[in-house]
Amino acid sequence: DNVKPPFIEAIDQKLVDKPLFTVWLEREGQHDNVPGGVFTYGAIDTTNCGPIIAFEPLSSATYFQFKMKAVSFGSYSISGGWEVISDTGTSLIGAPNDIAQQIADSVGATFDYFLELYIIDCDAQIPDFKVVIGSTT
Repeated sequence: DNVKPPFIEAIDQKLVDKPLFTVWLEREGQHDNVPGGVFTYGAIDTTNCGPIIAFEPLSSATYFQFKMKAVSFGSYSISGGWEVISDTGTSLIGAPNDIAQQIADSVGATFDYFLELYIIDCDAQIPDFKVVIGSTT
């Protein structure tokens, strides 16, 4: 609808120091007195982020879209590159059906047809979910 995203407008109006933002997500999940994460607009969050800063140019600013090179989870690994978006407003990871099914199979997840998503048992030993963006895993 030709609506400019608020952050792009802030960049255009020079309301932020740099045309970038940092997202730090708390890995503990939802708990009492545990922050869910921090958005830092116009700068790098040096309080929560480590020394490795990876930058990937956007292929489209419409949905903060960029190129992802590879993904692996459990015994499954695939590379080839895809256009992806960063949606920090959800706890879900979306993927094409064939990739999602293979990832789910590699870790013993089951599909819940009512919820329309894969579920992994809370007691399962979950391997690292690795995403390659640029030259950073």
